[in-house]
Amino acid sequence: SGATTINGILNVLGGNVTTGSETLTLGSSATTTETPPYSVVGNLATARACTTGSNQTFGGIGMEINRSSGPFSDVVNLTRVTGTGSTLPTGPSVVRYLDVTPTAHDGAGSTLVFHYANAELNGRTESKLVLFKSTNAGTSWVGQSGGTLNTTSKTITLTGIGSFSRWTAGESFPVPAITTVSPSTAVQGQTLDIVLTGTGYLSGASSVSFSGTGIKINSITVNSSTQITVNVSVAGGATTGARDVSVTNPTPGGGTATKTGGFTIATGNPVPTLTSISPNAAGLGNTLDVVMTGTGFANGVSTPDFGSDITLNSLT
Repeated sequence: SGATTINGILNVLGGNVTTGSETLTLGSSATTTETPPYSVVGNLATARACTTGSNQTFGGIGMEINRSSGPFSDVVNLTRVTGTGSTLPTGPSVVRYLDVTPTAHDGAGSTLVFHYANAELNGRTESKLVLFKSTNAGTSWVGQSGGTLNTTSKTITLTGIGSFSRWTAGESFPVPAITTVSPSTAVQGQTLDIVLTGTGYLSGASSVSFSGTGIKINSITVNSSTQITVNVSVAGGATTGARDVSVTNPTPGGGTATKTGGFTIATGNPVPTLTSISPNAAGLGNTLDVVMTGTGFANGVSTPDFGSDITLNSLT
């Protein structure tokens, strides 16, 4: 029990080595070999010198760093944590992340090779794996475009690293699709909810747009991976006719799906909605102002009706 340092060779075969809350440290010249499906599960750390022109493998801990040009001479602390997944914008990560901490330089311009194991896929589709980076200890993650996945060597290679921090792997953003737009028609001056159905929708990632001008998007709610609700306001002077509706997911992966002519702006009066009436009561013989709030009211068009025994004196 307790923290342990390995100064020779650590071979993992026939069963996992589980560290629990402790950290197993590889000395400056120690190496490890993990024979699938067995590995060190938990915390594995080492510190190694990285210099320009050399490929640092960190004793086989699961990451390589190489900078081919430019000044770079630094001791890099590397901690690998396995058995624990992270929550990414695209879903769970593999159950592995690595904290990379240079002691002097940021390592900008380096090439990073991230290793993973089949046993750590955590239900992820291997062919969709990309790298994700966190600069706040895993609170939020940003997908990294341009990586090269090798499912034979179980590696993801990314060149031109801007800086180091925490790294993991997960699925790329899906390509979205739009099946239906409902309702597919609105009139000038109307505010309404539009429901899109399809696939590949992600909360906080999928965005919606309409071609042309005169449609203001008030809110976007991803109800599920197959449904988005968009609240829009159509300007009173918006050009009538068909508009394209698009859903976009960011990279890596991602893309844009467009429903050509999926939404139409027509002339006519908006459908009104009534939210509140104030005051909502009056005595017999009273003359008073009544304020109605809601949406879709049009000057000279909208007319309230209180019944046959209440006279409407004026309307503003």
